[in-house]
Amino acid sequence: MKAKSLLIISTLILAFVSLSYAVDQPSGVETERPRSTAYRPNILVYKDHHCDCCEKWIRHLEAHRFVVRVENVDDMSAIKKKIGIPRNKDACHTALIEGYFVEGHVPADDIKRLIRTKPDAKGLIVPGMPLGSPGMEQGKMFQPYDVLLMDKSGNTTVFSHYSK
Repeated sequence: MKAKSLLIISTLILAFVSLSYAVDQPSGVETERPRSTAYRPNILVYKDHHCDCCEKWIRHLEAHRFVVRVENVDDMSAIKKKIGIPRNKDACHTALIEGYFVEGHVPADDIKRLIRTKPDAKGLIVPGMPLGSPGMEQGKMFQPYDVLLMDKSGNTTVFSHYSK
């Protein structure tokens, strides 16, 4: 009787594990990391402690499975200067992830693409605070904007364009 119970329990466990794996893996799609490991990129965000749009951008990242660590700072310009973000392209918050900086309201999917493709660059920038970008949602109002990739020389190229 005991052997039969162990056999049933073993069979149920094996069925559960097989089913869990089958449900977790998308059919016909290759992934860089197995979904079952639930990879969640870690990002450090520097921001002013009074900034509401920064908080909204952080919630956007968390909704896209980022693990966010926040450091409230009194002098954001010192952080930006240290990291090398040009004053004519700065925004309100600055983040660091896997050796890159992320300046401003950059969409989570662009950050994921950055860390997946690993270009020889310093980071991504959304200059200013364009309406409709993550964290800057204002109803139906929207300003087209570019996400810029800054190379190691400080030159920028368009990484993504958003027109609505």
